[in-house]
Amino acid sequence: MLDQKFELEAWYRYDPEHKENLVFLSPTLLLEDLELREGGLKDRGPKEVFSRLTKDILSLKKHSLFQVPEIPYLHMGYGKSSENKKHNMAVTENEAKAWMKVLDLTSHKKSGEVLQTVHDQDGEEEPMEVDVTFPTQEDTQAYEFEKGEPEDLVDPSKSGLKRWVKGSYLLFFSILMIFFKKKDPLSANSEGKEEKLGANKISDFLLFWILPYLLNFTQQKVNAFNAHHAECQRKTGNEGDPFRVPTVEKSALDIIQDAIQACKVPREVEQIIMKKYTEYYGTEQLKRKYNLLATKARTPIILVPLRYKVTDMPVEIEHLGTKWREIGNVSFCDEFISKFIGNDEIQTDFLNSFEYLTGVFATHYGIVLPDEETFNELIEQIEEKHPDILRKVPSQGKDLVSPRLGLVKHADRTLSVCFSYFQGTVFQ
Repeated sequence: MLDQKFELEAWYRYDPEHKENLVFLSPTLLLEDLELREGGLKDRGPKEVFSRLTKDILSLKKHSLFQVPEIPYLHMGYGKSSENKKHNMAVTENEAKAWMKVLDLTSHKKSGEVLQTVHDQDGEEEPMEVDVTFPTQEDTQAYEFEKGEPEDLVDPSKSGLKRWVKGSYLLFFSILMIFFKKKDPLSANSEGKEEKLGANKISDFLLFWILPYLLNFTQQKVNAFNAHHAECQRKTGNEGDPFRVPTVEKSALDIIQDAIQACKVPREVEQIIMKKYTEYYGTEQLKRKYNLLATKARTPIILVPLRYKVTDMPVEIEHLGTKWREIGNVSFCDEFISKFIGNDEIQTDFLNSFEYLTGVFATHYGIVLPDEETFNELIEQIEEKHPDILRKVPSQGKDLVSPRLGLVKHADRTLSVCFSYFQGTVFQ
């Protein structure tokens, strides 16, 4: 029905010989990573890894932690084929330094800077200076805003903010600022002096540091594929061994070392990357072998959960918070940062709004079915053939159905489709 009525089909295509899909990992993974946590490592998820990584980048002032090689087996990105990515750095040294400037907000702090305006009794605007005072390590206010393990939280004196905050939130903020900076006229007219970071490089960086989670996810899918074929054979009564998808055994360490060698990563950078990777995951976990989908050339195919894949940056600065607008219209990157880092109220308002971002994706089509029986029948048929297309949306109330949301493709666009049915009394 989807194909005939709406010309929609599943957005899954992992052919290494085919042109790339220009589909990237959504940075919103830094806010919610539930699907990659399932069956994962020790009750921790990618968010915690990114929190520790961000904390280390800011504490050590090591921009080299941004310098990661391309991993061609992910089959995501911008090249004509994945092999084009094999010998490239995902983020070069100059690009890493540019990202570091956006992440490290302490470099923007200026004593006595005019950060906001107030009106005097005559209605005239007069400048008001806001002094930046960092909370101490004992400041309990820190944990009211963002609870977490101490190793996940970044010291205000390292971040440039006025509060302790999870490193994953800071990293997400820096990505928002990278895209905001792209629209800054002053930055755009810099005649190429500043390095530009696009969605592909940000995606490759994020994917590199959560590779063990992606390998675990891919192995789970391999098991699901094989179980599906075995069940189909059982239903049809065919004898013989069921079809099993071709696989290759690889560890995260195998893949990382291959990428480092192919890209000829400088020895110093390699040592820093491997040291931190070992700290975050442990040697045993890095050496663990996974059964991964294999190409005809016996190279692995690494899958990424569909819900984390996007074609464009899904969120912008304009979507977050309202307090910074009260001070005045902000169109330049430097203006925004100066107001943001100097004002506790703006930071609270802005960072608290992160929690709403995981559910902001609009749907292109809402398909409302006439009754529960029709809904269940359609969902069952779709999930039997394509178990990964649809995901449950949280129930909207007591005893109400959980709608299904799916990403599909139509021509060259990615679309979001939501299925539900009429519930309760229908008034004629």
